[in-house]
Amino acid sequence: MNILFATYLVLSAIVLSGFVSATADITYNFNVNNVRVVIYDCLDSGCNSVSGPWFDQSTNTGSITVSYPTELRTPYGYAAYYFSPGYVPQAFNPTWHGTGTSTYDINFNKIQNCYSPVDNLAVINTAYAYEPLVISYTASVSADIRSAFSEADNGVGYVPTDFIAEYYSADTVATLTIKDSNGVTVYSDSIEMTALNGNPLYMDEVRDVQFVWTPDTEGTYTIKISSDVIDNQCSSSIQQSSSKNTEVLPARPIDECYTILNNAVLSNDMPSSGETITISYDKISNYIDASGTTYTPVQTAITYQVFADGVLIDSSSANLQANSDPYTAETYSFDWTFTSGGNYNFVITGIANSPLCSGKTNIQDQISLEIFVPDTDTIPPAITIYYPLNITYPSAVTYMEFTATDPNLESCWYSTDGGITNVSISCSSGVLETVSITSVEGSNTWTVYARDSFGNEAFESVTFTVDTSGTSNDTTPPTITISYPQNTTYTSSVTYMEFTVTDDNLESCWYSTDGGATNISVSCTSGVTQNISLTSVEGTNTWTVYARDSFGNEAFESVTFTVDTSAGDGDSGTSDGTGTKSSSKKAVSYYQAITPAGIEEEKYTPIIELKKEAKKAFDMWTVNLILIILIILITIAIIITLKKKKII
Repeated sequence: MNILFATYLVLSAIVLSGFVSATADITYNFNVNNVRVVIYDCLDSGCNSVSGPWFDQSTNTGSITVSYPTELRTPYGYAAYYFSPGYVPQAFNPTWHGTGTSTYDINFNKIQNCYSPVDNLAVINTAYAYEPLVISYTASVSADIRSAFSEADNGVGYVPTDFIAEYYSADTVATLTIKDSNGVTVYSDSIEMTALNGNPLYMDEVRDVQFVWTPDTEGTYTIKISSDVIDNQCSSSIQQSSSKNTEVLPARPIDECYTILNNAVLSNDMPSSGETITISYDKISNYIDASGTTYTPVQTAITYQVFADGVLIDSSSANLQANSDPYTAETYSFDWTFTSGGNYNFVITGIANSPLCSGKTNIQDQISLEIFVPDTDTIPPAITIYYPLNITYPSAVTYMEFTATDPNLESCWYSTDGGITNVSISCSSGVLETVSITSVEGSNTWTVYARDSFGNEAFESVTFTVDTSGTSNDTTPPTITISYPQNTTYTSSVTYMEFTVTDDNLESCWYSTDGGATNISVSCTSGVTQNISLTSVEGTNTWTVYARDSFGNEAFESVTFTVDTSAGDGDSGTSDGTGTKSSSKKAVSYYQAITPAGIEEEKYTPIIELKKEAKKAFDMWTVNLILIILIILITIAIIITLKKKKII
């Protein structure tokens, strides 16, 4: 029995090796080579909590394949992350499932004009907080610095802890610079907030940076805290700063007036053009008597100046009430509306305004706040619906493909009932998105909407018909004509192909230069000559164009030509019969290999590739059937032999 059982196990293992669990094999192609892919299961609708990861692999070839289960592991899909050193991380909420293969392109990028706003600058005499700076008294200099990175609205709330420092935090340097009235730097210090030091600025974090300075010479000084983003995920950066022009006194003030301004803050330190913000600040204005012991709060004459790219564009003034007591600063504010993008600088100057100050030393104070505002955007997103087309389909349409393009793209949604019901979908500028929708019998109108971060909106609709009655079946495949290149010999490289596809219900086109092993989708319009860039190789080349209509009818046309650059310059051909053209047309039933459920990133491989997989699967089943028969025959033979030998 042991021999029989062992034989059975070996043969069964051979057979069952062909019966692997079905999966959706998704190949991701990247625009960089060094990529790590990490995938978790989402445990809620926003992917704020996850389990896993169940996939964590790296590639240095720019491509990786993930086998997703046939059924979703949770109802909320997956939290998929894609990391490449020096690039902004990508994160999506895919719901791939089913069987078959598909491809999807993911492009990594760097951020242009990274900037880390600086506000809330405070320069304080640590011994007498309500008095100006004095020689030999330590000054506390502090400010708030915001991270250059903000969380993206990509449907994935969870951030993998192992990747926070490198990918979700901005390496930033805060620098204190103090210059005298001649512009000479008398003191400087810096704080490096980097992943290397273990203290980078996490996205959306606002951090208080603190310095100390002990002045040793009286005079007027410019005290400035600036930020520089040095993260390698940024292709460029813009320095931001807050500064203060103030006096350092030889001794504590006596029989003098003075003003102290601090803590200038923006209500939104990353504003956009067209937005109104509030700039608030703290002020103290006092008169101190000849004994140096009695402080009297006085009014403050205040001046506001606004500079755009170094040019004064607005100025105003006001007279502020005296603060309620001489020791506590009070807060004031003014509003500003950005009408265009650029580098803005808000300068606030204050000086005591009271008869008590007449003929007395009256020390003014000045603070300034620098902020970058992105350029104005009044152009709405551009939307293109690639599928379905405004034609008649013989079976239900189960998905829509579109692109929304805008440098400030913020959100997308779609409707199948004229905007009565709207469904939000994720989208990335210029990326082909696929969303699962099921059509109804008869006329259908599907609309895609998009909005950018400046409030510009756009929409695009497609109207098509679904007729499953069979009365409108089309059994005629498309007609394909390749006009260039010809079946001849060229003496220089061929760099493009021209072809025309004609069909009343034309749905899609693609081409191959390797006999169908690699297929590349191209746009096509019935009866319109298409021109696509291709590069031939030395020797024989065979280029093939495929087309399919909405009824599943397919056709292809090939041209074979020779490139012989040793024969001389030019691209004129010879008619020596070295090339051949072939074509094929066939009527097939339409089907889809993968049924996505809500993911917007899928792309479908041409149906011809899936048919090859089906044929391979059929061949495997044939082999397996033969092996099963062999198992039965061998098992019977072993049993008969063992019985004859009276072993069993």
